[in-house]
Amino acid sequence: MISKSSKWILRRSIFGLAFTLFAVVTAQGQSQTGKGTIKGHVVDPSGDVLQGAQITVEQIDASIFTDVQGDFYVRDLAPGTYAISVTYVGFAPSNTTVDVVAGQVATTQIKLEVASQNEQVLVTAERAAGAKNREANRPLGGIIIGDSLYRTHK
Repeated sequence: MISKSSKWILRRSIFGLAFTLFAVVTAQGQSQTGKGTIKGHVVDPSGDVLQGAQITVEQIDASIFTDVQGDFYVRDLAPGTYAISVTYVGFAPSNTTVDVVAGQVATTQIKLEVASQNEQVLVTAERAAGAKNREANRPLGGIIIGDSLYRTHK
């Protein structure tokens, strides 16, 4: 014969086991809901992390930033191929694609290269109305190379 306290312990154990089984089955069902995740890591050419790099996922029109470890996560994505672009001041932009599978985490590491030092930018401006101009209607302009400005007109 089983005592009252033993019956109570047995009932409680069965309830606990049923609850645990329910939680496990529910968790497995949620992991197979048809959604996936992208986990990325962004570094510079020497392998140092780039905190604050901007990540843009084209298909969902969303932008996020890397954390202090250079990591980023994009969750709840439908299965498919996603185009990711990464930008960071002083570095050339990078574009890559990542395949997302339901219930899985797709990982990618992105290495950004230093932007070209010989990049040229043409800057032009018109004189403000009423400003004295030795040569009327002559635009001002210059070319920036690296950190230097070279005037194209004197």
